[in-house]
Amino acid sequence: MDNIKSKITKGFLWAGLGSVGGRGIQFASDVLLSKLLIPEDFGLMAIGLAVLNISEMLTETGFNSALIQKQGNIKKYLNTAWTMELIKSFFLFILIFLLADPISKFYDEKSVGDVIKGISLLFLLRGLRNVGIIYFRKNLQIHKQVALDIFPSIIQLIVVIPTAQYLQNVWAIIFSVAARRTSELILSFIMHHYRPRFEFKLLLFKELFQFGKWIFSLSIISAIRKNFVPLFIGKYFGVVILGYFNRAELLSILFFSVLNEVTWKVGYPTMSHLQSNKNKLKKFYLDLFFIIIYLAIPISGSIYLFNQELVTIIFSHKWLPSASMLKLLIFAGLISFSGTLSSMLMQSIGKPKVATKISFNSIMILLATIFPLSYFMGIRGLIFSLIITNSYSMLHSLFFVMKVMEIKIVKIFYPILFSVINAIFFFLPILFLKLYLFSSHNMITLCFFTAFGIVLFIFLAIIWKKIFTFNIIDIIIPIYLRKNKK
Repeated sequence: MDNIKSKITKGFLWAGLGSVGGRGIQFASDVLLSKLLIPEDFGLMAIGLAVLNISEMLTETGFNSALIQKQGNIKKYLNTAWTMELIKSFFLFILIFLLADPISKFYDEKSVGDVIKGISLLFLLRGLRNVGIIYFRKNLQIHKQVALDIFPSIIQLIVVIPTAQYLQNVWAIIFSVAARRTSELILSFIMHHYRPRFEFKLLLFKELFQFGKWIFSLSIISAIRKNFVPLFIGKYFGVVILGYFNRAELLSILFFSVLNEVTWKVGYPTMSHLQSNKNKLKKFYLDLFFIIIYLAIPISGSIYLFNQELVTIIFSHKWLPSASMLKLLIFAGLISFSGTLSSMLMQSIGKPKVATKISFNSIMILLATIFPLSYFMGIRGLIFSLIITNSYSMLHSLFFVMKVMEIKIVKIFYPILFSVINAIFFFLPILFLKLYLFSSHNMITLCFFTAFGIVLFIFLAIIWKKIFTFNIIDIIIPIYLRKNKK
């Protein structure tokens, strides 16, 4: 068990470093592109990427999740899983390439069709990746997964700088994404010795599909839920508004995406390992829930307080219309992230069917609210629709997990209350400084507030440890780890 604990701790450290590094590199690329390109370019790319994502998610086999969740040796399943992924990718390449012109006519934008044709080639690069890299997550070898994520991000940044300066249009983004996926493909074969071959065994396929079918269903619903929104905005509000929305969404989920990535990389395989021990699984879930809430509330509140400063300083003043969207999107992101852990636990204990049903209900709520709210309230109404939908998913998932794992409501309420109290003491000094000591805001003051916020956050954590027996330091740095250091 000590070996598992050590792997979990190292996994979180590596996943955290990798996610921060990877997202940081990606964010640097986004900042550069935002200064060189115009909102219309990002609107076009948002439509293209939505088509890419929805196509991949609509055909998600769920085999990767099945291989991670499955106990014992999985080697005999790898060729069948890789073969299905390759067939799927080739099919999607042909289909999306043929649909590019009809989609272009739907949006009455010829450039949309050209972008989608360019993006369709990316399917082949993803499908050819070495399936052996699944062992990195399954065996909690997160440092290898981090390397597989970081190096392609660096390649993408290296490519995007000269292409963006030279082309100054949406094709700079497409070329950089293609460079990333090509490097991912090459690295997957360099980093793992397994060599997949074209092979299909029906019995193995059926066995994987028994678990994967619910991931497949969940992926279909998630694809509609996630990518319907940019497609709807592009048609209903126009490509330019979609560009502003795209930049606001980037800032609203930037920190949450890092935390979400770390949680899934380490949390899901860990929960899968602990699925046979209900007490240990429950404790791991509650500890991780506390960490998520404790971090998410201050982060989301800080982005809300500095929404205009973040948009204008990081991107430039031409993106100022994104600030009002960011103020609302941060709440949608907070609620969505808060429900991540419950969905993860449902999959790890072999209950993806429940997560699928909850997601199906949420997409019905989204479709029922997005049209009337958008009609009466514009883009704000659309964001309110997302908040309502995410709230339902988060609450339903949480109550199901509480029932299955026999978790008392006080075990959920106390970490939330503790985190809210901490957030109040965190925001009051920052708000005072912002209102009364700084008349203008630039990159220097933004860096000051960031540094001040980090120091204040750590200071409060130390204060709470002196006052309470139940505190965040004992959760983040487990007792067994401190004993080992001694």
